[in-house]
Amino acid sequence: MYYWRHVMEHRFAGLEKYLCGACERGWVLQCVVVATSTSLWVCEECDTVWLHAEATVLKASPVSPGLILPQIVGPAAGALRDYVKPYNGNSQPLTDWDQIKLAADVPAPARDSATSDPA
Repeated sequence: MYYWRHVMEHRFAGLEKYLCGACERGWVLQCVVVATSTSLWVCEECDTVWLHAEATVLKASPVSPGLILPQIVGPAAGALRDYVKPYNGNSQPLTDWDQIKLAADVPAPARDSATSDPA
């Protein structure tokens, strides 16, 4: 979890992010599943996943109503656990969040090959 602690403490302010449309408490960040190169938008609070961040609106923060934030509002595509290997200690020692990285930290060719059309 060092990777995510470092991201949240040192890089969070500069990241593209959206208020979560599911829990309205967390931030949705663009991530990549390392094993599959699948690109996802994941809420750091409730683990809700979106495949695209196209449907967004500006909305007042529930904590600070004077603060207007971009919020992702499209239909969710599930939860992070649906896109990573299940954690079970010895045979799969990586937690859900240990299996993903920020999209900015994954080389673009790896992400493009996972989403490109094989035809």
